[in-house]
Amino acid sequence: MIERGGFVSRGFVYLAFCLIAFAVNASPVRVNSTDELIYRLRQAVQSQYEVAPQNVLVLWNDDSLEDKLARVGKNLSVELTERDLQNLIGKTILTLKVMDGNRYRATIPVKLKVDGWTEVYISKKPLRRGEMLSEQSIQFSKKKLSELPVNYLRVLENPGDYRVNRDIPAGMVLNRLALEQQPLVLKGAQVKVVVVNENLRLMAQGEVLENGLRNQMVSVRVLSFGSNKLVQARVTGQGEVTLEIK
Repeated sequence: MIERGGFVSRGFVYLAFCLIAFAVNASPVRVNSTDELIYRLRQAVQSQYEVAPQNVLVLWNDDSLEDKLARVGKNLSVELTERDLQNLIGKTILTLKVMDGNRYRATIPVKLKVDGWTEVYISKKPLRRGEMLSEQSIQFSKKKLSELPVNYLRVLENPGDYRVNRDIPAGMVLNRLALEQQPLVLKGAQVKVVVVNENLRLMAQGEVLENGLRNQMVSVRVLSFGSNKLVQARVTGQGEVTLEIK
């Protein structure tokens, strides 16, 4: 009983620690200099958009934060909340709370421009609706964050698995909604079954019982070796599945 009680006590202590840590991390940040505010804004863009520090732009278009605070009073700071630091790209004004310790004093506007650059996939040539992508039809290109559409693509493994569902002109940023991943195995078709374990690699023939995208598990009837056994295998290529055995 004592040990169980000790475990519960330690559990409550750990839970309290986690809640305190969360509260600290979620607490607003206070800054009182232009340089520190710009640093916080750059950090937020780097984190939210996963871009390198050198690819973030914060252009200050106002009096210094120090001068703006001095016009309100002495020993003041502005409060930055999580909401203030979200979706900064394209903003030209931030309205921030001026704090005297924990006491609210006023709000001040700060004029600036926040932007950045990242590499995304674009079409190298015009793509017709229904056309399959290939390594030759797309390329990486550096674009401004403020000019990117929603659902832009920074990662696209195995582009040959995708078909475009609309006409796309050359040079357009690829949008995930414009692509449809195609099944690599089709229900009723014969497929190559790669049977592998730590010491073995065999090839067999099978019949897949359902459509499957890359890396999906599908039901396959093994036709080789007179087996006719039904197994679950992973789709690993066009007309190919892999069966891992222990």
